[in-house]
Amino acid sequence: WYARFLYKGRVSIGGKAAHHVNVRAWTSGILSYIYPINETIDYYLDMETIEPIRIVYTGRKNKRDDAAIYDQKKGEIVYRYLDDGQVRKKVDVVPSIHDPVSAVYYFRWKDMGREDRPRNVYGGRKVYQIAAVFAGTERLRTNDGEVDTLVVAPVIRRDGKIENKGDLKMWVTNDERRVPVRIYGKFRKIKEWTLVGELMPERAGG
Repeated sequence: WYARFLYKGRVSIGGKAAHHVNVRAWTSGILSYIYPINETIDYYLDMETIEPIRIVYTGRKNKRDDAAIYDQKKGEIVYRYLDDGQVRKKVDVVPSIHDPVSAVYYFRWKDMGREDRPRNVYGGRKVYQIAAVFAGTERLRTNDGEVDTLVVAPVIRRDGKIENKGDLKMWVTNDERRVPVRIYGKFRKIKEWTLVGELMPERAGG
C-alpha cells in the first residue's frame, strides 16, 4: 500500500484562501488484486486555521466521487456527490473540526509539542481531542542520508478521557520545516496491524 502527499500551493475556495494538498493512495503487486485501491483525495485547508474547507474524493472503486463540505462555524459536514450534487449524508460534529490528515498538517505547522492545545478531530464516527507531544529525538538513516528528527506522539482523548489507540509515532525533521520522515503505527482492529511509512525521494519522471 502506497500514499503520496503533494502540496499544490494556495488556492481560493468559496472566497477563502486555502492550502491545496493532494493525496493519492494505491496498492501494487499481488495486493492490488486482493485489495485494489487507486484513489485521489484533494484537501482544501483554511490558510489560517488549517481546518478543512472541502475534501474531494475521486477514483474510489465501486463508489461515486463525492466531496465533504465543512461548515466550521456551524459544526456540520455535508457530503455531496460530484456528478449531480445530491446530498449523500450530513454529520453534526463541533465547530472548528479537523480530519486526521488536516490535523497532521496543523501540528506540523502549529502547536506541535503543546499538550494543552488539542484539536477536535472527526475520525469518521466519533470526535476526539488530539494533541501532539514531543517524545524525544532520534537520528534516522534514510534514502537521503542521516537526518536528525524529533519523535512526536499523539495524546488522544474523548470526553476528557485518554483513549489507547495503539502505538503511534511520527518522526519529523528537527528544524523549522518539521518535514515528516517516518510514521509508525501498531493497532488492533479485528486483528493486529502494523503500519510503517517513510519519506521517499522524488523520482525523475515519476
